[in-house]
Amino acid sequence: MSDSDIITKVKLHRTKCTNIVRNVLASYFDGDLISDIGVRKFSLLLDESNDILIYKLLGIVIIYYSDTQKKVVHTFLSMVSLETCDADGIVDALKIELVKKKLDIKNSLAIGTDNARVMIGVNNGVFQKLKKVPPLLLFRCICHSLQLAVSHTCAECLPINLEFLVSETYKRSSHSSTRQKLLKIMNSCRTRWLSIEPAVNRILSQWFELQTHFQTTTTKEKCFTAQTLHEMFCDSRNELYLLFLHPILKHVQEVNKLFESNNVNKTKLLEDLPNLIKSVANMIVLPTCRIDPLDPDASIEKFLHPKPNSGYRFERKIAEMIIKKTVTATEENNIRKRAQLFLLCLYKELKHHLPGNINILRNIKCFSVENIMQHFKEPILPVLEAMHLNEEKIASIEIQFNSIHLAKWTNTSNTEAFWLEVLEYKDTTGGRMLQILSIIY
Repeated sequence: MSDSDIITKVKLHRTKCTNIVRNVLASYFDGDLISDIGVRKFSLLLDESNDILIYKLLGIVIIYYSDTQKKVVHTFLSMVSLETCDADGIVDALKIELVKKKLDIKNSLAIGTDNARVMIGVNNGVFQKLKKVPPLLLFRCICHSLQLAVSHTCAECLPINLEFLVSETYKRSSHSSTRQKLLKIMNSCRTRWLSIEPAVNRILSQWFELQTHFQTTTTKEKCFTAQTLHEMFCDSRNELYLLFLHPILKHVQEVNKLFESNNVNKTKLLEDLPNLIKSVANMIVLPTCRIDPLDPDASIEKFLHPKPNSGYRFERKIAEMIIKKTVTATEENNIRKRAQLFLLCLYKELKHHLPGNINILRNIKCFSVENIMQHFKEPILPVLEAMHLNEEKIASIEIQFNSIHLAKWTNTSNTEAFWLEVLEYKDTTGGRMLQILSIIY
């Protein structure tokens, strides 16, 4: 508040400042937010706290269209204390908080959660209990699903020494004064296997240097860990596994980053996950396989390729090792079988973590501006039926949807900007002609 001479001279200690924020500023901004939301449709993001406190908190983020800001707003709504951490406790706390905020739960369109059983449980999860009130859509955290799929696959199918190699290499060089910036080894997170991708890339690019470094360290320091790492860097099989693993982790990481990004076309985003699953499946099946990898009942085990390509760098390295006779035919066969098992397990895990309502979510692509501006459009009816709108409203929206491309629009390259323009579109009488259609976006 640098524009006020009085405020700039005010000095507050912790107690008084805390009470001003809680009792004055918070109530003002809270009322301003509730007034801005009004009776509009909204979506909620829910997540439990996982700290060490004796009580748990439920964080609530709300997503809605703001008339004052003329854009879709994602903002913090509330932090609620939970009496119990089961589904009933979370649902009760959420409903009480929405009543306090004067928000009707029937106006909620969707909720986004992580993949915890308490949130997405089929019978007694939070979503199932909330779905009894309005026709909600569930958006499970795709990033969390990808992390779980990769972590489980790596734990099941890869040698256990690989994670040791990556993590201990970082520990041995993280405090070095020379291995900085471009040469610095990246850290990996134990609970998130995708975080290991940049670390694997950096290690592969410095494989010989690290091998020499740990050889020298073993001689000088007589360190058992350094000796173990040196032996692992001398084992070309470890390098082969990392050469195979890196492009796959990178591919999954690219999809993961798309879902973490703020600058993507949200209407097309859910096509990337099925494409990732198809891509992984195509790496291990025969070219003659005609089974849809996304079919819940599909089984690709009968169509596995006897010797699938495991990536350019892997194939080049193993060819060199065969010529130099540093790997036997049995060892090569075992490594290839393990690589194939990894891809098969990853495919199954990704498919298992695919949202149950993925077909409905993929239909959201019908709202992309590219589809809207075409004469023959992707159908909107599956989305409308999933929202449980009445027949009269569905008929009105369908007519507007099929003829919307006939008007002249300014924002035809950005989907969100286009729909905000649609919301403000007015007919000759000054009325918002397409408000029924734009309200569902």
